[in-house]
Amino acid sequence: MRYHYLLTMLTACALLAASAVGASAQVGPQATATFSRTDVRIVEASSTTLEVRIAPPEVEDDFPALGSGGEVVLEVEPAAVVTTEACDADEDMNFALRIWSETDVLLRDSDTGAITIDRDLRDYEGLPTELRLAACADTSDYRDTSVTLAFVAASLETRDGTVAAGPPASIQVLNDDPVPVVEFATDALAIDEGGSQTVAVVAEGPLGGQVMRVAVEAAGDARISLRQGDQPLVENMDGSLAVELGAGGTARLAVVADGDESLASGETKTATVRIVDTNGAELGDFDTLAVTVNGSTDVPVLPLVGQLLLALFLMAGGSRLYRRRRG
Repeated sequence: MRYHYLLTMLTACALLAASAVGASAQVGPQATATFSRTDVRIVEASSTTLEVRIAPPEVEDDFPALGSGGEVVLEVEPAAVVTTEACDADEDMNFALRIWSETDVLLRDSDTGAITIDRDLRDYEGLPTELRLAACADTSDYRDTSVTLAFVAASLETRDGTVAAGPPASIQVLNDDPVPVVEFATDALAIDEGGSQTVAVVAEGPLGGQVMRVAVEAAGDARISLRQGDQPLVENMDGSLAVELGAGGTARLAVVADGDESLASGETKTATVRIVDTNGAELGDFDTLAVTVNGSTDVPVLPLVGQLLLALFLMAGGSRLYRRRRG
């Protein structure tokens, strides 16, 4: 029993020692890479600064030793709207934001858009990198642009441990151009049953041609259908109908009053067509089109005619089959 007790105590001591050695061997984050701000707003044709810092978790802590050779890499989303070169007003302005530095070289990956700060991690001790953010002027879009900068964790690994990645920075590039206004050219139409009328959807403003697509919904008692360029409107995932705007920011819709067997001559039914999505543009006063359909008994109701024709074809086919069997 005595030996068993000693063996148990020795085993417990060995396990505690091994646990302590393992804990001391684990190297936690030595420092954290952070942005000086995580919420940045900048208006077109203006600029601001954003610092990249690497520091210990607490201000009073000693600055940790950082291995050499590592460089901070920033992931950019969406990459297509960010450049490290000068914004060129003579070119098609696809870029909304320029990121550059007066103190460090920035290398932009042409495939992924990631930006590498050409500077060893150990050189950040007490000396952050200052990034300059310049919002490109006169972009071809009326919408605000959101850009996210995030630290690539793999770039923060060093031979002496790992630098923790702080939260990403969200940058809002605010457009200073007038936002287009989308509306119908009129707010009411009257259509005879079986006929059609056209109505224009207009995106007014200098950048109206950039709206490109809006969505509408139809509701009401009157049977109507909407067409554009002799084709029915395409249905979106949410059930709304897509209207394609031309380069001038306009579209012409045909509102067709379909045959309705429940609508007698001299009676009327109503429907509405409402703009429900402007693709980021503003919605004008004429956002709803009121449609009044006047009944007409001279208009054939296609679903009923189709059923009668189908019945006649079936009767004729059955009669021929009966005569063959009798013959």
